[in-house]
Amino acid sequence: MNPSNQGKTGTHIPFIFILFLALFSVSVFPDNVNAKALKNATFAYLDVAQGNAELIKIGNQAVLIDTGKHSEYSTLQSQLKRLGVKTISTLVVTHPDADHMESADDVIADYHVKKIILPQIASTTQCYKRMMSAISKHKVKRIHPRTGSTLKLAPSCKGTVLSADASSSDTNEASIVMRVTYGSRSFLYMGDATARVENAILASGKAVASDIYLLSHHGSDTANGVLFVKKALASKYKTAIISVGKNNSYGHPVANVVRRAETYAKALYRTDQKGCIIATTNGENLQIKFKKVTHSGSSYNRSSYRSSGATKSSAAKSSSVKDVSEVVYITKTGTKYHTKNCRYLRSSSIKTTLSKAKSKGLTPCSVCKP
Repeated sequence: MNPSNQGKTGTHIPFIFILFLALFSVSVFPDNVNAKALKNATFAYLDVAQGNAELIKIGNQAVLIDTGKHSEYSTLQSQLKRLGVKTISTLVVTHPDADHMESADDVIADYHVKKIILPQIASTTQCYKRMMSAISKHKVKRIHPRTGSTLKLAPSCKGTVLSADASSSDTNEASIVMRVTYGSRSFLYMGDATARVENAILASGKAVASDIYLLSHHGSDTANGVLFVKKALASKYKTAIISVGKNNSYGHPVANVVRRAETYAKALYRTDQKGCIIATTNGENLQIKFKKVTHSGSSYNRSSYRSSGATKSSAAKSSSVKDVSEVVYITKTGTKYHTKNCRYLRSSSIKTTLSKAKSKGLTPCSVCKP
């Protein structure tokens, strides 16, 4: 053999060998971040009657989004126990309406909450004051996110804040709206955000498409606009959920909102019909199952559960009693009822009774405090 040819053959062998290894490594060990194995995660939509409470559980870390009302606290506890929750690392309060956060003080005390995420807007209600007192007493870290913030909720699980309107005096409009991702799966939490908030989110161009979309305000027509619902359900699993109480006095969910969700969703589930709705995912696949719930309702006695809160509970109850025939004022498209001279009645003022306003799902204005 010609010595010069022997040398050329020798230089080709390592090159071919290296090329083979490179091709082999690409096919067997793909460079794909999403290929990293994730733990099975639970995204549960708890049945707390006419209210909201949602759980994210990954390993031994739990995040609770809203708590529901005091009357359903033992119902909340039983569902958390069934799901293996002993402590809650993070509590998210979307906004300070009682049906979303009246049990926040109990949750903070009983589940050793380390961090609470809540909007800038405050409230004068007794349940809000109890929550703030519990935050101070138990040295809970407070976070007030801004629109566009990214929150690390649990391992491999983050939340993007789509709205957190610090300038709004309306509790619903100030709701924290958050899109949570885990691997390739996504979950949208709306609080009681209004149509105005939905339109602002769409105008911002932020992603809203989510595998599971929790409709705003228990299926009220003060939100859940056609375009927003359509875009929110433009996802792989196209699942819509409504958290609502059976035979509630507000008429939730509104029929046209239900039809709208059914138009764009592959599946629509309601807590008043299915109970606790439990989604499990490894970041890729997603399965949903249901657990029936027995409600504590009016049988829950706060004073017997937490004696230190008995006086506060009685005071809150007496201060909240109002004559249902009391006159209040509303607007054509608003979500609140007002006193006669409230500044929010400049463009529209419709006289009605307190009972009728409540039956429409309206809540008291945080400015005029009717």
